[in-house]
Amino acid sequence: MELKIQIKNFKSIQSATIPLKTGLNILVGPNGSGKSCICSALAFLHDLLLHGAAQAVAHAGGPKTVYHRGRRQLQFRIVHDYGKRICRNIKCPFWFEWSATISQSGKDGIAAITWEEFSVYANHPTGKVRMFQVTSHRPKGKTLRFKTYLCDPSDYGKDLLSFWSMFSSRDNKSRISKRFRKHLRDFVAYFKEVPDKSVLVQAAFLDSKVQEVVRYLQSLNEYNILPDVARSPTEQLPFAVMRPDGEGAAQVIHALEQGDYYRIESASNEATEEIPFFYVSRVRRQRLHGRRLRFYHLDLFRSERFARPRGRVLEKALESIQAELAAGVKPIEAVATAIDQTSGKRYLLFQSAGSEFRPEEVSDGTVKWLCILVSIYVPHSPLYVLEEPENFLHPWMQQRLVATMREQAQGSDTIFLLTSHSQTILNATEPREMLVVTPSAKGTRVQQIPNRDEIEKILAESEFRLGDLWVSGAISGVPTHDE
Repeated sequence: MELKIQIKNFKSIQSATIPLKTGLNILVGPNGSGKSCICSALAFLHDLLLHGAAQAVAHAGGPKTVYHRGRRQLQFRIVHDYGKRICRNIKCPFWFEWSATISQSGKDGIAAITWEEFSVYANHPTGKVRMFQVTSHRPKGKTLRFKTYLCDPSDYGKDLLSFWSMFSSRDNKSRISKRFRKHLRDFVAYFKEVPDKSVLVQAAFLDSKVQEVVRYLQSLNEYNILPDVARSPTEQLPFAVMRPDGEGAAQVIHALEQGDYYRIESASNEATEEIPFFYVSRVRRQRLHGRRLRFYHLDLFRSERFARPRGRVLEKALESIQAELAAGVKPIEAVATAIDQTSGKRYLLFQSAGSEFRPEEVSDGTVKWLCILVSIYVPHSPLYVLEEPENFLHPWMQQRLVATMREQAQGSDTIFLLTSHSQTILNATEPREMLVVTPSAKGTRVQQIPNRDEIEKILAESEFRLGDLWVSGAISGVPTHDE
């Protein structure tokens, strides 16, 4: 999975392109370069696709905070691989593009998506071919306008949209095109009823490649573990989930102890429940009072890649958490839970040499390390964001964090995005995992190590590690008099 996101006029970012890939992505750079703002932009995009523009702007601090230096609008753009499909009888590479402009709109000045476009293109030997496009435009103070485009049936194959698999295999392309245009009219009608929703979200039902990107962004978790919050006892609930600040860690540990994996699998997760994706799995025709009617059976899209962790995955989670916790904090042998008899709430209990310690008796680093382990081994999102994880963590934990995330990403297609100033973390990082953030006259620049071949040669021929070279200034992204 590779995800390229372009941002314009968001907070301190005038312009930036973020290249994310499955596995570790560690942002480094001087203070004020835009690392935290990049994380905020991803959180904004998450809110935009999940709740709409008005709530996204409100959650990000309001119009005065969100727009870059007095600008009146901001933009996002995503370009993503669409796989190989048939175009003009040749199987060739496809890609899709989505772009959106957000600004204050209407007489009330409420934030809205004022321009949005979703397009599918083919890289045909004869050149770029536009296959499909939906454009929405909301002029200031006017109603929402839509344009749709579908290329001639002679240009596309039946694999253009995986949504088409519901159609009968006996349907020719002209019939598919005719039926699909009716679906597009319904598509447009939906947005006139719910104008604050993104076209990209509803376009997810058209194809699994689009759904994959939407699922990554909608289910983003930006962790900011607060040890005092994680220490607090929590109410006993029918589901078990740890919040991004660490709240609920005791409930997850208890569910793992009891093997009650259903409580974790059914945990409330608005990223997958707020906006379901429906497709028509079958059509039944029936005559009623002399009229021929169609009955549509709707099913939810199911994506195994992003399903919550199954029992077979969770069976080893507690064992892994216990082992990593004990290795990082030598006196601690295990973690369990108990009930506060006065409040009926559940809290964490740390075990050491036959003794038990309540959360307030252990260090902030111990509590944070436990919560990070829970977030990794009991995942709820394929897009994981964590700023400056080194705070409170011992250097051994910092190095182990990098290795653990790398191991977990191999079988899960998870994108881990970290920001860090820690030389210890960067010493455990591989050059391909580092993204250097630097300010420039043209905007915030996010790129892989510019002199990567040279850096890899130095690492191979010396005892230096990547963090050593970064701190020394051999890699860009450290404060200088020129920046």
